[in-house]
Amino acid sequence: MRIGSLSSRSSKFKEYTDTMAAINRETEALNGQLQRVRSFQDERFYFSDVLRELSFIAPDGLWLTELKSGKEATESIHSFVMTGRARYNHAVAGLILALERSRFFKNIFLNFSRESAGAGESLQEFEITADLKR
Repeated sequence: MRIGSLSSRSSKFKEYTDTMAAINRETEALNGQLQRVRSFQDERFYFSDVLRELSFIAPDGLWLTELKSGKEATESIHSFVMTGRARYNHAVAGLILALERSRFFKNIFLNFSRESAGAGESLQEFEITADLKR
């Protein structure tokens, strides 16, 4: 009778340990999913913050005419291509310097800067590529 009781308790104990092992596996899987969600949150940025930054750092006499981001613009989803016009070369150089100092951008590259005539005055057209800091 005592052996039967021990055997019964042993099978109950095995059920409990199997249940606990399943719960632990599920907990580990959920923790892995939670880590992935947290890493996505750490890498996100608010486009409105980037636009506000651009509006603050753009020098006088410089206008951004087009802003493309992500796969639409480059191979990387974390890149921007900025196209614009400026009255002077030093305004384009000032924008590049400001982008390098910005908390949002890295790997700034001037794709081109060329003179263009328009509306009776000479302007500099330019295109800049920059990556977002993550």
